[in-house]
Amino acid sequence: MRVLRLEGTERIRRNIKEIERKLNVKINFNGKTIQILGDPIDEEVADRAIEAIDMGFPIQEALILRDDDFVFNKLNIKDLTRRHDLERVRARLIGTKGKTLRTLEDMSHCSIVLHGNFIGIIGRNEDILAGINCVKNVVSGLKESSVFSMLDRRAITRAAEISQIKEEALELEEERRKKKKEFEKERKVKGKK
Repeated sequence: MRVLRLEGTERIRRNIKEIERKLNVKINFNGKTIQILGDPIDEEVADRAIEAIDMGFPIQEALILRDDDFVFNKLNIKDLTRRHDLERVRARLIGTKGKTLRTLEDMSHCSIVLHGNFIGIIGRNEDILAGINCVKNVVSGLKESSVFSMLDRRAITRAAEISQIKEEALELEEERRKKKKEFEKERKVKGKK
């Protein structure tokens, strides 16, 4: 059994059936406290998903945490900067009309939500570190263009790695086809004898 204290439980209450069904747990409310009952692994996943929902992630995005390939990370802006004008830091992260935040999401392949002094990030295991680093860099004062160029280089490197993996897979498939043809020829020769 896990117990969580949340800021608001309305969104979870409205979608309780879907959350319980998809996360395979039972959720009990006591004011702003939530009790999660179920298998320990399911409780852990539900804990992360409910925390993500409480931060402001859409429910469908938070429920993707059922997949082991996805990770949720919560960062405190106060831990990332010495500046005291946190409103300016948050504005810097969001950017004009949300453009910086959307670009960071697109380039890092992560979902990023800003809630008070906290930043929530959901992404695949291989993408989450890039998402965390780019957020940390923007919060610490690095120019957005520098952060974007780092993400660009990461994307180019990743594309090259994927291309190399595809080439290796094609070579293995070609070898398998050759061996299969050789095997079939040997079977025909043995069958004629």
